[in-house]
Amino acid sequence: MPLNPEEDACALLQSFDWAASPLGRRDRWPVSLRTLVDVILGASQPMFVVWGAARTLIYNQPYAEILAAKHPAAMGRDFLEVWHEIRGDLTPIVEQAYHGRPVQMDDIELWMERRGYREEAHFSFSYTPVRDDAGAIGGFFCACQEITGQIMAQRDLRESRAMAHAYGERVQLALAAGAIIGTWVWDLPSDRFTVDEAFATAFGLDPALGREGLSLEQVIATVHDDDRAGLIAAIEEVIARGGAYAHQYRVRRADGHYHWIEANGRVDHAEDGTPLNFPGVLLDVEERRRTEAALREETHNLETLNRTGIVIAGELDPERVIQLVTDAAVELSGARYGAFFHNAVDDRGEAMLLYTLSGAERAAFEQFPPPRATPLFQPTFRGEAVIRCDDVRQDARYGGNAPHHGMPEGHLPVRSYLAVPVTSREGR
Repeated sequence: MPLNPEEDACALLQSFDWAASPLGRRDRWPVSLRTLVDVILGASQPMFVVWGAARTLIYNQPYAEILAAKHPAAMGRDFLEVWHEIRGDLTPIVEQAYHGRPVQMDDIELWMERRGYREEAHFSFSYTPVRDDAGAIGGFFCACQEITGQIMAQRDLRESRAMAHAYGERVQLALAAGAIIGTWVWDLPSDRFTVDEAFATAFGLDPALGREGLSLEQVIATVHDDDRAGLIAAIEEVIARGGAYAHQYRVRRADGHYHWIEANGRVDHAEDGTPLNFPGVLLDVEERRRTEAALREETHNLETLNRTGIVIAGELDPERVIQLVTDAAVELSGARYGAFFHNAVDDRGEAMLLYTLSGAERAAFEQFPPPRATPLFQPTFRGEAVIRCDDVRQDARYGGNAPHHGMPEGHLPVRSYLAVPVTSREGR
């Protein structure tokens, strides 16, 4: 049967002629293999299983996106044959997993050919050996995440920092580092601080005063209150020791908003140690700090996903699995608390019963009636749409139902709200 390159990996897995593969009919697979297949089918993270002496590959739709043009032909094939161009990189760790030794790597560099050309790719992954019904190692389970974009961004950031460091000690070389927004020269014996027009504008100062000379107190008047003490301490420290200076802080600029800047300079001492001169430049680091914060968040999210995937792979209790997923969702979204409800019907109609809870004590919810298919909750009950509110109290659907007309008294405070319907493979 010809394969459809547009076919979803999960649908392909269900329709695949496994009887003609080295694994044989699905109903005769080991329990551990069937359980893992159910796990990867329901996962949003790229996952796959490699099983048997033929190293047969089974994977989900997120991993199909990593395979790119290798999907759908990769389903049911030898894992090392699928990735023939990196076989030399994969063989040692595949053999390690087949010998019962787990493998985990935060970053593996691979040169793949999955889109018709050779490309650098990076992955964070874990190989977890899995035993068959006889207790022998039958294969391994992998939860992975492609981190190529993150690694490339980190590489660019390191190169940018190296360039800034190489040119940052002197004013004229700092100009080549980019993002410069002003220069200063501080004559320390006379305590005369002169700045160029760009510096004056960055600090919201009168350019004429900048040319005539300012005191340090005038210069730092627009520095954020939370950053001022640290800035003064850094200045006093470099004046005392001499040499290179670099410090980041927020300053109120002409637009009235605070912006992150980095001051780079150097204090020159006389032979007797007297501080003489303190020239320097200001760099705009707003974008750099945003990039660094985004990288930290992405790294944290990847670590959470990998940690959760590894734990789920070894957990067969459905309630425990859902609790782990609920905890991970709360951590990744930054929510204060979260819960997983399942649909139920009682004598008052359809309701949602609490199944797992994260971030709060169960008693905080159990004293209240379960959510019902009100206008606000109905799309979630019906599996129709994701609901997201910055402030649920401002939503037109909120507060229109008796007897509480909103949250019951004593209920945990809820303002921002996100609800995502979860549908079983049977469509319920």
